[in-house]
Amino acid sequence: MPKDDKIINLAERTKSSTLWSPEDALRDALKDLEEGGRWEGRRKLIVLSLGDDEGSYSVGFVNAGFNASGLLAILEIAKRIVEKDMGY
Repeated sequence: MPKDDKIINLAERTKSSTLWSPEDALRDALKDLEEGGRWEGRRKLIVLSLGDDEGSYSVGFVNAGFNASGLLAILEIAKRIVEKDMGY
């Protein structure tokens, strides 16, 4: 099927991660790891996932380069960064 140049990805246009699919996020992260970008030289990674089907939540994660205490510390730092970005 030919690509219509008038059709754009709304997530790319708005830069809103709320519109990304999990595949979009993983492709973007992999691109940055392979090409440098904002992740150049980084050797640690956490991928979080949330299942929110039928009112119950399940959280999964994959990490590279962290032990349990390091993982907990970086998640706390990430929480504080997001809170700051939100104005808290």
